[in-house]
Amino acid sequence: MDFRLLGPVGLFDGDTRIHLGRDAELPKVQCVLAALLLARARPVTGTFLDNALWGAEARNPETRRGYIGDLRLALRRYGFTLPRQGPGGVYRLEVAPERVDVHCFRSTTEAARQLIAKGDWPAALAALDRGLNLWHGSAGALEGVPGDWAAGIRRQLDRERREAATRRAEARLRCGLVGPARSDAERLVAENPDDERAVRLEMHSAYLDGDYGPAVEAYERLAQRLTPAPATRTLADRIRVRDPLLGPPGGDGHDTALPRQLPAVTAHFAGRTEEMARLAELSDPAGARLVLIYGTAGVGKSTLAVHWARTVVADYPDGQLHADLLGRRRRRPSRRDPAEVLRGFLGALGVPPDRLPATESELAGLFRSLAAGRRLLIVLENPADDEQVRALLPGSDSCLTVVTSRTRLNGLAVAPGAAALTLELLDAEAARDLLAARLGRRRLDREPAEVVAELIRLCAGLPLALAIVAAQAVERTDLPLADLAGQLGAEGRRLDVIATGDGPTDPRATFAWSYHRLPARAARLFRLLSRHPGPDFTVAAAASLTGEPDPPLTDLAAAHLISSPAPGRFTMHALLRAYAAEVDNDDAAATVRLFDHYLHTAATADRTLGPYSHVTDGEPPAPGVVVSPLPDEAAATAWLRVEALNLAAVAERALQVGLPRYAVQLPRMSANYQIRQGRWHEYHEAQLVALAGAQRLGETGDVADTLIELARALGWQGRAEEALGQAERAVALVTDPARVYRLRTLLAWLLGLLDRVPDALTSAEQALAAARESAEPRAVAVALNEVGWWNAVAGRHETALASCALALHEFEQLGDRSGIAAASDSLGLIHHRARRFEAALEQYERARALYEELPDVFEHAATLDRIGNTLTAMGRPADAADAWRRALTLFNELQHPAGAAVSQKLGPA
Repeated sequence: MDFRLLGPVGLFDGDTRIHLGRDAELPKVQCVLAALLLARARPVTGTFLDNALWGAEARNPETRRGYIGDLRLALRRYGFTLPRQGPGGVYRLEVAPERVDVHCFRSTTEAARQLIAKGDWPAALAALDRGLNLWHGSAGALEGVPGDWAAGIRRQLDRERREAATRRAEARLRCGLVGPARSDAERLVAENPDDERAVRLEMHSAYLDGDYGPAVEAYERLAQRLTPAPATRTLADRIRVRDPLLGPPGGDGHDTALPRQLPAVTAHFAGRTEEMARLAELSDPAGARLVLIYGTAGVGKSTLAVHWARTVVADYPDGQLHADLLGRRRRRPSRRDPAEVLRGFLGALGVPPDRLPATESELAGLFRSLAAGRRLLIVLENPADDEQVRALLPGSDSCLTVVTSRTRLNGLAVAPGAAALTLELLDAEAARDLLAARLGRRRLDREPAEVVAELIRLCAGLPLALAIVAAQAVERTDLPLADLAGQLGAEGRRLDVIATGDGPTDPRATFAWSYHRLPARAARLFRLLSRHPGPDFTVAAAASLTGEPDPPLTDLAAAHLISSPAPGRFTMHALLRAYAAEVDNDDAAATVRLFDHYLHTAATADRTLGPYSHVTDGEPPAPGVVVSPLPDEAAATAWLRVEALNLAAVAERALQVGLPRYAVQLPRMSANYQIRQGRWHEYHEAQLVALAGAQRLGETGDVADTLIELARALGWQGRAEEALGQAERAVALVTDPARVYRLRTLLAWLLGLLDRVPDALTSAEQALAAARESAEPRAVAVALNEVGWWNAVAGRHETALASCALALHEFEQLGDRSGIAAASDSLGLIHHRARRFEAALEQYERARALYEELPDVFEHAATLDRIGNTLTAMGRPADAADAWRRALTLFNELQHPAGAAVSQKLGPA
């Protein structure tokens, strides 16, 4: 059995086609089969198959999977498998090339080329006959397969057929088979009257057949449409004078050389399955003719390009050309002369040195002429600029050029037939595959998983760094990976540990090349970004670092020194950050500007979330700082959410660099948001940093405030005893009424958590007295609500009702939605305990709506839980279950233990 694409598509047993699916869907199934067979067992993504099936039309992955299922089922009956690999839907059909007509055709034509190069024309003719006899039908390749993709493949294969037919005509003429050669040439000219090579064969064969008139007429028909080349004019002149020495053609050197210039590939290539499949898509014969592979230094652009090119050499049988344009070889950027590269290419294609033109433009023209009609694969590495590459492009859609570059080549990227692929850092799974390929799977599996993960993290997923670390581990079999990870993690030593001393493979040297190409402003920004302690940053943060508007982030992105994981956000991987720190100039003002950006924007967010938020110490932001505008609660909440890791990192770095006021104040600005969103672990960690900062500042009030917040964080985590201990540390430090109110309110809550209700009520009453002494209206309202709550818990419903009603009135006068929600929730509890269920439900619903609007996720969930209790008491179990399910969803989002109690109320699922 064999597969055919050179005519009707399918699996054939002799001349009998095997049924592959439903008749109505057969053309689409054939399209999938063709795409998989043309990939020569390389991975093919679902996205590529969708493009082949539907092009620009609406795609339906489910329908595509149906076609694949039909094909898989049909092939399985005959011993062929079609597995799906990876989560992204990558498919691979492994079939021996000799069982696919298109691969046999290309193999025989390649053999013919090699035989022609040796001068063995009879053997070449036999090979060409075998190849052309593989074509069936009259509609060309992929007969009956619809769509633009199939049409593009059909055109490409038709060019290959025509090239083989032209070579056969020449071979027949060389072997003295003048009549058959003439018939071949006439058919070729009838198909394309402007094919000058076919016209020359028609002229020559007609002359050798004794028909001088038709030979001259063939030339004149061509000359009426275009200006013939010198070789064609020379042949016409010799025919006109009936040159007796004009015998069979001596060849034009077209097949004298088959360059094979690709470098060797590494034996440890791993981790780029998706990228390999994407390259197969981009370089499909109906796709791009110029593929640009971008990525940061050390990410493996050249390794991927060469490894992939090695897998497709059979698709480019006229040769493979390779040139390193040396843009990264020196400290300052260099630029290899394109004329030098072109001379090398032309020499590899068989042009004698004495026939090489003098100028670059003439060399490029000759290269394009020789490339026309050929299937050449050209790999160009490390260009300095667009122009250097442009001079080396073959200009023929039968050739493919792959360019690897650290910097964007914007001029080439918009050229017709160009496509780009950007290599990202390896994810954890791909990085582990690379280490396994180099170390051996057994050794890697013996290492603790957390050690391997830490090693990958310290190498930032950069293939070059991972390869160097793996090489060190291979050389030192007695060196555990944990020791290597420890060395890499040492402050300021990371690049020293992975240094090789060899320019092309030393990370520090490769980073230096990219850095020294930057314009001055971009270079300064690159250095200053080493001061950013968080995982990513925004334009506003970068502008604050530089103290200038419009930071040149596009220059860094174009050089792939930063990447953009999400719109408006940028990141620099850890090894580049380490190099930036090495070349950083000491500019302390930049650090202050960066910290001010986060502090003052966080203060803006805190004020937006609540009118009674924390405030900074009154110091204005430094000149040049950008404070991001946050016009509403949604914007403020979103900013605090996405910047959470940065705020924590800035606070910790502030301690390290001797700026403790930021370590104290930043956690205050995030506290309200963290409590509302149930981010209590983050809240606790932030307060630990704040306490260290407050102790360094030595301000008693700051220490007391931070102890109060730390106790609150512990209380939210259910660690009431620990929280009480921290709060009691603050008692001796608190004297002013405002802090006494805050501390006593907290103590009331913590004592209540420990079921010490009388003590909680006493503490709440002390908080109310202090609040009234402070003359802060909101503090009085909060304390009134607390006193009412604990009276309700103690069973004093009427006293509780009066206190909470007064609190609600005060909150309403202040326009404080959070307070209104809290007081309404308290009133709901009071009414429920007094068995006034309708009134309880009304108050609870008011509180729930406000908590959802704020949003305050925990209080929203807690109120829903209490609504469920009230609905149960009212005899409405279905409604109660609905409220509890909503509460459970929120508690589970927070990973809060209160969810377990709610789950029990719902009973078995």
